[in-house]
Amino acid sequence: ELEVASCHLEGSLLAVTGTNGKSTTVSLAHAILQSGGIRTALKGNIGDPLITAVSEPPSDWIVVEVSSFQLETVTTFHPKVSVILNITPDHLDRYAGMDDYAEAKGKIFMNQGASDFLIFNSDDSTTLRLSKKASARKLPFSLVNQFREGAFVDRNEMVVRFDNRENRYPVDLGPLVGLHNQENKLAAILSATVIGVSPEAIRKALATFKPLSHRLQLVGTWRGISFYDDSKGTNVGSVVMSLASFDNGVLLILGGRDKGSDFSPLKAMIREKVKALILIGEAADKIFSVVGDVVPTYRTGTMEKAVETCFAIGAAGDTALLSPGCASFDQYKNYAERGDDFSMRARVLGEEQT
Repeated sequence: ELEVASCHLEGSLLAVTGTNGKSTTVSLAHAILQSGGIRTALKGNIGDPLITAVSEPPSDWIVVEVSSFQLETVTTFHPKVSVILNITPDHLDRYAGMDDYAEAKGKIFMNQGASDFLIFNSDDSTTLRLSKKASARKLPFSLVNQFREGAFVDRNEMVVRFDNRENRYPVDLGPLVGLHNQENKLAAILSATVIGVSPEAIRKALATFKPLSHRLQLVGTWRGISFYDDSKGTNVGSVVMSLASFDNGVLLILGGRDKGSDFSPLKAMIREKVKALILIGEAADKIFSVVGDVVPTYRTGTMEKAVETCFAIGAAGDTALLSPGCASFDQYKNYAERGDDFSMRARVLGEEQT
């Protein structure tokens, strides 16, 4: 579909892929381009297929979220600006291994040339290695390293350097929170800068952008326990980044349908951040066998029991975090339904207890 659509479109493509953060990044990039007065459309894996743009009024830029599944079958797909946010283990029930998965992601830039741009996360070892194969002009972003050209975090500011110009934006500008969203913001701002959006328009969009649902979304606070819906966190890498956004005292709800994941990378983060582990769904036994001895662990099975457990063992100052690290299809039709169920049960029980 991407291949057919791209052959019939007039506007330039800003294409974003990665294991985590795609939907937030394309939504923010789209909002920034709109803020800059650019005719733009938002398409792809986030909702409307790219091919729907063919029958719509022309856009100067089309921002498209691209999955590895979609990239598997492209041959001439050619974004003007491509973005790779990160590549961490996911969908290993589909791919032969990480190399196979990364190769699919890398097809996003395979038709780019010297007049195009590849924006990539230099903190991610797989993404960094993959970028070396690209012929496009390469612009890195990072939370820990600084560049003569690219985007990075310097104390409380996001810094973008491009074509001998530097612009700075407050890290806490707008409602997007968490380390993973700092990466998403860097990628979106750098993309918009390359396209030509002014710093003033970028600041305005950052300040007014509304975060997407089910992505580290604060549901509410009851009895001093803050409940966060991160149901979109369907792989281990996403859980790691979500946990990194909190200090400690996390009641972590994990589980669902396993996608061939290795849960052992969670051990250190659970030991540091998590007060108790609450397991649901088909993958509960597998997760328990890997990390069940790190902190007190409860196998509740269902979301109803999981939320009840949060209220039973939680104390003021704790954080109840649904970041399941698994697909939702064992108990729900999608991640949104799972997140809605978590939010509803938290609200109902919370209001009963306050």
